[in-house]
Amino acid sequence: MSSSMTCGLQEMPSLATAHSTWDWHQEQLKVMFVGGPNTRKDYHIEEGEEVFYQLEGDMVLRVLEQGKHRDVVIRQGEIFLLPARVPHSPQRFANTVGLVVERRRLETELDGLRYYVGDTMDVLFEKWFYCKDLGTQLAPIIQEFFSSEQYRTGKPIPDQLLKEPPFPLSTRSIMEPMSLEAWLDSHRRELQAGAPLSLFGDTYETQVTAYGQGSSEGLRQNVDVWLWQLASGAQGQGRRTPCRRASAHFWDWDSHTGPTLGALVPRQTQTFTQVLRPNSLHLILLLLFSRRAPRW
Repeated sequence: MSSSMTCGLQEMPSLATAHSTWDWHQEQLKVMFVGGPNTRKDYHIEEGEEVFYQLEGDMVLRVLEQGKHRDVVIRQGEIFLLPARVPHSPQRFANTVGLVVERRRLETELDGLRYYVGDTMDVLFEKWFYCKDLGTQLAPIIQEFFSSEQYRTGKPIPDQLLKEPPFPLSTRSIMEPMSLEAWLDSHRRELQAGAPLSLFGDTYETQVTAYGQGSSEGLRQNVDVWLWQLASGAQGQGRRTPCRRASAHFWDWDSHTGPTLGALVPRQTQTFTQVLRPNSLHLILLLLFSRRAPRW
């Protein structure tokens, strides 16, 4: 992996030696770095989307796509957007680290944890819950399953399954993971010309936008924005910057001062501006992660 893609891994605690999660930002936008190994049989379901990016090593994301089981291999350096309401089961290996970005749940939303009968779509065991901290809430549910009759017999108990789940599963086709570095290289001219480009289009709740040189204005919504600075060339590493919810975001690149991020903060008259990196680089690339306010 090039130095520009390591995202300042030296700043993070060691995650690649044993399964662990570093919750780097936990507000409206949830930003986590997850290490392996972690092999699991359960499938998680939520009403929001998730972005996966593999920093070190590969992972497998098992999903249920349109009624069929499928393994999505996300290799080192690849980025992937998982649609909402898709059952998924991350499989992580030793000495790997991945980035996961999702959003805080609405008070009316429930997450699901399911076990299926083999490779079928038949639900063996399920629990629905309001998710505040998935890292602490999963373990008791998993332990309940391993102590259950369903686990011992491999047969579901119909009376313990919801007749009508909180929401239908997604019927959307799932994209293939893509190399972030290759995508940036293929769009380098547009980014150098100052055109912001969306990685996943505008049909998702999640917005991941790449910005090149020049001045740009970002969101005008009261949502969190997570800015990830990438630089090509030999100088420097990437840098991550969380930005609190604001009505508008903008950034500017100057060869003398480096890139700056600004935000107009609601209910305040001042504008805060943060110098992200006072360094002269051949090319500055910024990835801006955000979530639209849910529509439901």
